Amino acid sequence: ARWVASVGASLWSASGSCTRQALAAFSRADFRDRFAFSSGRVAGTVLGAAGATAIAYVFAPGPVALVVLVLGFVWGAYGFGIPNYSAASLCITGYVVFLMTLAGVPEATAAIDRIIYTVIAGALALCAYAAWPTWAATEVRPAIAAALETQSRYMGALLAAYAPSSPPDLKELDEIRASARLARSNSEAVVERMLAEPRSRSAMPPRTAVGIV
Repeated sequence: ARWVASVGASLWSASGSCTRQALAAFSRADFRDRFAFSSGRVAGTVLGAAGATAIAYVFAPGPVALVVLVLGFVWGAYGFGIPNYSAASLCITGYVVFLMTLAGVPEATAAIDRIIYTVIAGALALCAYAAWPTWAATEVRPAIAAALETQSRYMGALLAAYAPSSPPDLKELDEIRASARLARSNSEAVVERMLAEPRSRSAMPPRTAVGIV
């Protein structure tokens, strides 16, 4: 328990470090991801802090139980990291609260600090986004143009492969096809992000963009 507590103390050596890490995590590139990620992280942090504090007050776990809880929340954070970030934030907060409890920090103090710094980071990230927005709509036309260009190149190479003049270079054909698929998937992703944004005057009409991709 002392070893786990020492690790936790080193991770929480400066309360500002939690804010910096959360702020880096909040910094998403587009409108939809930023707001969905920010709200999910804040909600998960609040629920995790409340749940961990309730467990600590109701059950008053000892050192061994705290170590088990820390390991369980770490497993949950890794398990939910990709499919559900709100659940992952809940688990991360529970892990931090119980780790700080092992280090001698009161549960309520650790939980409140975690909530405060996460909310501060989310507010800073959203304010930065409001000041310097990055709209996917501005990327739609270049992405679609790149996709059409690579598709045209692939069709030209495919037709040339059937010409009787010389045997086709299958390796080069595979490379062109892979680049065409990548350009198309990128354009589809940009259009999908644009559809989740507020309407922009410079954006391509949604029906046109969807029809092309």
